[in-house]
Amino acid sequence: MSNWNVILNIITLFITLISLLCFLSTRKETKKKKKEEEKNKVNNKKIKQIDETKLEETITMWKMGLGDMNKYLKGENPLPKKTIKATSDSWECREMNNYINTECNIILTSEEFQILSMGHIPEAMEDHWFMYCDENSVNYFRSWTGIQIFKGFYKSENDQYVIYSLEINDNKEEYNEPEINKSIQLFNYLITAECKTY
Repeated sequence: MSNWNVILNIITLFITLISLLCFLSTRKETKKKKKEEEKNKVNNKKIKQIDETKLEETITMWKMGLGDMNKYLKGENPLPKKTIKATSDSWECREMNNYINTECNIILTSEEFQILSMGHIPEAMEDHWFMYCDENSVNYFRSWTGIQIFKGFYKSENDQYVIYSLEINDNKEEYNEPEINKSIQLFNYLITAECKTY
């Protein structure tokens, strides 16, 4: 066998080895992609199984910073347990100095008010609100800063409760919502969500 034949055989063997390695690498990559695609299919099915309404509600609650969304996505009540009644001493709070007063008309059943009157003591960092009720008002504070944002005055009428007046923090450094209607909507949302049974 001549030297050229040996060199040719070595080159052919080398090319064959490289081709084999490329084939094995491609095959391994293909298997990996298939595995990832199957995993994505399973994940997509799980995502699709989440009810769209629940997803929208979760996003809204997350934006509002109300409750623990991890619990909600697991089908649990995202709001704090109502085993301890919240009071002004339950959290470090700073009452608002500047506020605007506006009328509102939020009607609650006795059962809803009973839930609301227990207050809201945050159990997770994602929960941005602390709330307590006293003998005539519902008081919402930002949990991280302790700054009061809302104070809603209520009265008992027949078998229900009416929140008829709302003070909204007007210090732009503490709460910067220029539209009163949006503040009323947020307060209404907080009250409604608090009274909801999951």
